[in-house]
Amino acid sequence: MSADPRQTAIDAIALHRVVGVIRAKDAAEAVWAAETTVSGGHPLVEITLTTPGAYEAIAQLSAMPGVTVGAGTVLDEAMARQAIKAGAQYIVSPHTDPAIIHLCRDWGVLVAAGAATPTEALNASRMGADIVKIFPAETLGGPRFLKLLLDPLPWLKLMPTGGVTLETLDAYFAAGAHSAGVASVLYDKETMRRRDEEALLAKVQLLRQRIPAMSGQV
Repeated sequence: MSADPRQTAIDAIALHRVVGVIRAKDAAEAVWAAETTVSGGHPLVEITLTTPGAYEAIAQLSAMPGVTVGAGTVLDEAMARQAIKAGAQYIVSPHTDPAIIHLCRDWGVLVAAGAATPTEALNASRMGADIVKIFPAETLGGPRFLKLLLDPLPWLKLMPTGGVTLETLDAYFAAGAHSAGVASVLYDKETMRRRDEEALLAKVQLLRQRIPAMSGQV
């Protein structure tokens, strides 16, 4: 892991803008999905802790050059601590937990805390979250919700996740999103079950084709 994982994550997210969120049946499947994503030219991935063996997968990926790997679905301080020890370069939660944020700030690791309302988003930022994960973004109102949220709170760095598709990415970034998380749009159950490398690489390429047009909108 980098001597400065927080800066590594900041730079990677600023450059690549979209986090590949991997939920897998086991560590081997998670590593396969991540390695395939990276080989397609997108080195920014997140392993959710709902994946059996997630810490093992994070440890393997953190040892690979050029990969920026984070831990997702981090629900408490103990999970965050274990993920960071395994090599996670950033922590993502579906909610805001002050203990997680304080641990990450103390240990120098980027943290994205979840929020679903203006109050939650502002509180997460005030507590020290580097990024506020808007979840579930599509259910909350999609790009229009983000725009309305940012009108009075333009300094927030928002990462919509949950229902974000390749077709809606442009609209989210036009609305002011700092970054975004995508899951099933890349890692659908059938592709994962068959370990269909060709299908996953094709989706990664479609994703990569959309990112240059968004790169100036940080």
